[in-house]
Amino acid sequence: QREADSLRRVDEKFVTIITNLGSDSEAIQASTTVSILSFLKPEYQQSHYQVFMTLLANLKVHHSPVIHKLLLKSFVKAFQLHYPLLKEQDKTYGLDLSSAYLYRADLSGYDLSYSDLAFANLQNATLNGAETSLYRAQGIKANLESAWLSGANMQEARLREATFTEATLHGTRLVSARLEGAIMDGAQFQQASMQEAHLEKADLTGAKFEQANVANTFFAGATLDDEALKSLLNTKDKSWKKANFDSDEREKLERMERSL
Repeated sequence: QREADSLRRVDEKFVTIITNLGSDSEAIQASTTVSILSFLKPEYQQSHYQVFMTLLANLKVHHSPVIHKLLLKSFVKAFQLHYPLLKEQDKTYGLDLSSAYLYRADLSGYDLSYSDLAFANLQNATLNGAETSLYRAQGIKANLESAWLSGANMQEARLREATFTEATLHGTRLVSARLEGAIMDGAQFQQASMQEAHLEKADLTGAKFEQANVANTFFAGATLDDEALKSLLNTKDKSWKKANFDSDEREKLERMERSL
C-alpha cells in the first residue's frame, strides 16, 4: 500500500509538471523545466521514458528562446541517460526528431540511425566521431547549417533538401546517401567517403572536396562554382573522373585539369 501511495504521488507530481510546461507564465515554465530533472534520479527510473518523451515533445512546439535553451539542456541529459537503453532494446529504433529544435545540441557518440529528422533544427549541433551514426536517418528539409559531423556515419541517409551550409563533414561516411536538392554551400567534405552519394540539384557553391572519395557520386544538376570544381580536382585518387556530372561540368573540370 505504501508503494502504491508513493507511485500515485509521483504520478500526480509528474502530471502537475506536464501541466505547468504549458503555462502562459515563462517563470513557471522555466522552474518546471528545471524541476523535471529530479525525475531522472535512479529512484524514479520508471519515469525516465516519460521525462525523455515529454522534453522531446516540448522541443517541437513554440517556446521563448530562454525556455527552449532550458528544455534542450534538460533533454540532452535525459537523452544521455535513457536513449542508449532504447537503442539497446531495439537496434533499428528510430527516434522521431522531426520538427525538434536542437540548436547547438551535442549528440556526439550516439547511434541515431533510422531517426526522423524532417524539418528538425540542428544548426551548430555537434555530431562528431566514428561512434556517431545517422545511418539511414531520413526526413526532408532538416537544418544542419554549421553542424559538426566529422567522422560520423551517414551512410544511406535520406535527407533530401536538407541545409548543410558551412557544415563540417571531414571524413564523414556518406556512401549511398540521398541528398538531392540539399543546400550545401561552403560545406567541407575533405576526406569524406561519398561513393554513390546522390547530390543531384544540390547547391555546392564553395564546397571543399580535397581527398574525398567521390567515385560514382551523382552531381547532375548540382550548382558547382569554380572553387568547388578546383577542389574536386584534388579528390582521392582523382575519383572525380569516376563521378557522374553534367557534360558541361565534366568538360570544365577537364579544361581545369589541363591548365594545371
